Amino acid sequence: MEDHEIRNVRIIQLLDKEKKCRQNNETSGLSALLVEIINFFFEKNDLDNIISQLVSLSKKRNQSKNAINDMVKFCLDKVYHTLNENDKIRLLNSVIEVTEGKIFVEVLL
Repeated sequence: MEDHEIRNVRIIQLLDKEKKCRQNNETSGLSALLVEIINFFFEKNDLDNIISQLVSLSKKRNQSKNAINDMVKFCLDKVYHTLNENDKIRLLNSVIEVTEGKIFVEVLL
């Protein structure tokens, strides 16, 4: 299998696990999975997919508040510090989109 095929299979597996955890209300593993999904793209230096997944995962129905908190915190603690100024602005705009109107996340920021 080529590298991009392995990558696609891995992200599909992670997203499938996330869906199952979310649907079964398994909040303990959900936070770790969301962070793992973001970290997967972070390790590939793929900011577009980090932003896409950050927004998409936060909008999923019945998504755990703690999982969203952990995902946003990971983005701000680890990803943000590795970016150039333009990419920092892109990430921050996405974080604002995710956190806007959500008091449970805004307190974290």
